Order: sequence, then C-alpha cells, then structure tokens
Amino acid sequence: MIDRIGCPLCGSKEFKDFLKEEENGVIYSIVKCINCGFVYTFNSHFQTDNDRSKPQVFKSRRRDKQYIREFQKVLFYLKNFYKKGAILLDIGCSNGLFLDMAKDAGYKTKGVEMNIDAAKKAILKGHKVFIGDIVTSELPRYYADIIVMFHTLEHLHSLSIVLEKIKSLLKQKGILIIEVPNLWHWILQKRFFIKRSLAPERHLYHFTPKTLRYLFNKLGFKIVKIEPANRYDRKGFLDGLIHSTIRIFSTYFYFFTGYILSNSMRFYVRET
Repeated sequence: MIDRIGCPLCGSKEFKDFLKEEENGVIYSIVKCINCGFVYTFNSHFQTDNDRSKPQVFKSRRRDKQYIREFQKVLFYLKNFYKKGAILLDIGCSNGLFLDMAKDAGYKTKGVEMNIDAAKKAILKGHKVFIGDIVTSELPRYYADIIVMFHTLEHLHSLSIVLEKIKSLLKQKGILIIEVPNLWHWILQKRFFIKRSLAPERHLYHFTPKTLRYLFNKLGFKIVKIEPANRYDRKGFLDGLIHSTIRIFSTYFYFFTGYILSNSMRFYVRET
C-alpha cells in the first residue's frame, strides 16, 4: 500500500478528509484537495496485472444490455466523423465487448488489457490485444484515429503519464473518449439515503465533471462533447426501482440544466 504525496491532479499537498471507507478489511482514506477540489483515495494499493476486477464487468445479461446501449451511443457518434477502416484502440478492453461492436461497425480494432484472464477472452474472439500497461506498450506514435477508455482511468496510477502516452498514440484530428464514474451521482444517492461504496481499493480517483475538465485542460485537450452515461447493478426490485427513478431524474436534470448527475459521464476530447 502507498500513501500518496500530494494531489494527483494539481500537486497540492493540502487536503481535507472526505470519507473513510472499509473494503476487504482495509480502511481507506478518501480526501479532497483544498486547491482544486479533486477527490482521491489517499492510501491505495499498487495493482498488479490480475488485481483489477474488470473480468466481472460483463457478468450478467442485464449488465451486458446496459453496456451495449452505451456503446451504441458512442458508435453512433463516431460514424459521423470516421469512415470504416479507421483504427480504434480500446484501453482497458476487458473481454472485448466493445471491440466486438466496433469491429462489426467496420473499424480496425486493437485492445489493451492489464488483466490476463480478460485479455485471453478477447483474444479467443479474434481480437488483437496487448496484455499489460498502456504506458509500457510499444505501439507506434500517432497509431490510432480513435482511443476509448471505459471505466479504466480511475484504476490507473500516474494520471498525467497515462494521458501523455495516449496523446502520443492519437493521430492528428483523432478523438479520445473517456468514461468514468461520476462522484456527483454518489452524492445524490447519499441524499436519497442509498448507501453505495466508492470502491476505494480499485478506484484511485473519484471524478466530477469539474475535475475531469480541469484534467483535460491541463493536459492540452479540447472538450468537444460531454454526455451522461448510466450503468449500475440492481440488487432486487426495490433497488432497481430507486435507481431507475434516479436515472430518469438525472436524465431530465441534465437536459434542462446541463449538470451531470448520472452514475457515469463520458467525455469526447481532441488534442488542441
């Protein structure tokens, strides 16, 4: 376990307690940077290739449907700007569900996945997958027209290093699409007395729209589109009903105000 020195976003060493949460017998300190407002897990594990739990992401048909619905939105947007044959790189591709859909849409696909078991599943489906960390990959500069990261960035150490590597892989006029959990949704659930974990053992960073904008601006990315995304695990009928209500409320709230309260958010960015 490592105790972080300074905010991963702005470097400030001034922070205040946000939450203490226990996971698997370990108490994690989640703190908020006083300077930029970024919320992050102060003490967190260095993860090995098999630490990530992403192989369980697509463990149910209901969960599959949620991801397919969100992936369809992404592909619908991309078809307006990129022709068939464009190179698409999925960082954190898990078992290759999005790669399946992107390949069917006509893109030339490649995945990157740290978890060996998940990567093997994608490879068995015929996908080209680099097993390991994107930072250590030997992909050539200006490799991809499209780079996607779905619920991956919050797991990775060294935000700036990871995103600088991604910038080097993106072609001119290429697009980066990143989707992460939305901290504001967790806060909204708390208002409804719904207890949900921030999963601090696996989630090193807890983004809001404001802090994700800050990160992209700092690294020289131009935001071209922001949209809400909804993914969640139902735990019984009542839990599903409550979450459906929150999802509908957050959708309309975004439509009328522009504020994202959905449990995830998706940013489309280009290099300036």
